[in-house]
Amino acid sequence: MSINIKETAETIADILEQCSFDDITDSSGYFAIKEFEDGSERYVDVHKSTNDGEDEPHYAIYVSFEDETSDWRYTKSLSVDELTAELEEISKS
Repeated sequence: MSINIKETAETIADILEQCSFDDITDSSGYFAIKEFEDGSERYVDVHKSTNDGEDEPHYAIYVSFEDETSDWRYTKSLSVDELTAELEEISKS
């Protein structure tokens, strides 16, 4: 099964339109952005952030890697194009 990153980013952005800022529990929920031959998957969970009012509104992306490690990535704004680019980069890393 092929994952369409652009459609995933658009779906996440649509979900987050109704979510509050800086509340990690008010998030997109987990989305697979990469599937591996062994059946494992790489997931992201995204929420809107302002870094508690210190930054411009942006997406904070929690990445759950297939090896059970995790990391954070961030966009510079609430742009779907920026979110798409970050998700594509995460899926390739």
